Amino acid sequence: MKKIKVLYDFVLFTIAEKLGFYKNVMDKLSNNPFFQQECKPVSILN
Repeated sequence: MKKIKVLYDFVLFTIAEKLGFYKNVMDKLSNNPFFQQECKPVSILN
């Protein structure tokens, strides 16, 4: 089983490392059925 590691030093990452991190997070969320993107009307968001 993989251990969960909390990231405290995100601000210390270089821009290249942050971009890779963002891409990884977006890939994990977009491929996860629990985080499906729903279309909502703009009037509800305002």
